[in-house]
Amino acid sequence: MNTSTQHEAISSMFDGIARQYDALNHILSLGLDYRWRRAAIRQVVAIRPQSVLDLAAGTGDMSLTLLKRYKPTRLCCADLSPEMLARGRRKLTRRHYDSFTQFVECSAEALPFPEAEFQAVMIGFGVRNFADIPQAMREVARVLTEHGGRLVVLEFSMPKRGIFALLYRFYLRILLPLLGGLISGSFKAYRYLPSSMERYARESPLPAAIKAAGLHTIATVPLSGGAVLLTVAEKR
Repeated sequence: MNTSTQHEAISSMFDGIARQYDALNHILSLGLDYRWRRAAIRQVVAIRPQSVLDLAAGTGDMSLTLLKRYKPTRLCCADLSPEMLARGRRKLTRRHYDSFTQFVECSAEALPFPEAEFQAVMIGFGVRNFADIPQAMREVARVLTEHGGRLVVLEFSMPKRGIFALLYRFYLRILLPLLGGLISGSFKAYRYLPSSMERYARESPLPAAIKAAGLHTIATVPLSGGAVLLTVAEKR
């Protein structure tokens, strides 16, 4: 499948589940998604950025978490799915955060921004859906400012051993597709999502892509027993 076809398939799938997406995230993560995003946002706020790109922004939960704690001069929400992005716009508009927020429909592999445009780029659970992760990281590096521009990534991982690892795999392979499919009405989407999580965790493509793009990883923090990995990198 070429990149353009992958983009169309991913966009269509997320358009189809956009309405139930937020509720399902909270339910299927047992509410832990709030904690994960707060951990990521602390790493963004640490450098007090004035310009922030929320890449693969989806329905805007990462941006909303940021804005509850810190308001940059400029915030851009970018996503491949127009329906997810529209729901994010409505969410931020209801809270009057839209006056300094831009919404851009685009792919991570071809960002429509000049070089050194953002002091921080944050990605919440979107990297595994990129058609070309190395190219996306090159684009992230391009739009980050020099000397301390920061990338903060939240992505699913896999616990390595023990009873928790066994329970997590059972949940991922059996319960999540069943519950997600029943609630959303899209069994296809909720078969894809856990399989993409396992495949991404098994291949672990992000560290090499970050390094190849010229960024320097400064922290990798496992959350919730290793179910999620928080990665922080900088442009020097």
